[in-house]
Amino acid sequence: VTRMPPYMFKNLTRDAMDADVTLGNGPTLWFAAMRNAFNPNSLQRAARLNIAVGLDVMTHGGVGERLYEARFRRQLKDVNWLNPLAVAAAVWQGLGRMASQSEVAVRLAIYDRVMAMEIPNMTAAQQKSMAKSLALELLNYGRRGANPMWRTFMATVPFLNGRMQGVDK
Repeated sequence: VTRMPPYMFKNLTRDAMDADVTLGNGPTLWFAAMRNAFNPNSLQRAARLNIAVGLDVMTHGGVGERLYEARFRRQLKDVNWLNPLAVAAAVWQGLGRMASQSEVAVRLAIYDRVMAMEIPNMTAAQQKSMAKSLALELLNYGRRGANPMWRTFMATVPFLNGRMQGVDK
């Protein structure tokens, strides 16, 4: 589901609207998120800022991301366009990359928005730390609470935890 372009667009829009409620800035935040979603360097930038947390943990951050990226580039380079399975694999990998970028796009927009704000009595390091924290916490769909039964239930029902976290914020 997360690799479908309509889902990516809806996810970007919903997350940007949720962030706008907290941070303000109106449609500007949505446009920044869209730019980040189509920027080929957004995943690397998010990983460098340590805010690249997505649905598929194996493809984000560090060694997993580098391996995924190398495999994706190799598959695209060696695609036999006459083999339908190879074409399907290339499309699947491309959609996976787009899904990952759409997951970090709003986080990057939040980070940039907070860094652009003039916050009195705050050092640059404190502002950077706050920007990172807000980018991660505003869209923290991995939050499940302390109750083991509730955590298990929320982990088994796809997207329910994300919806509840969004409403909770």
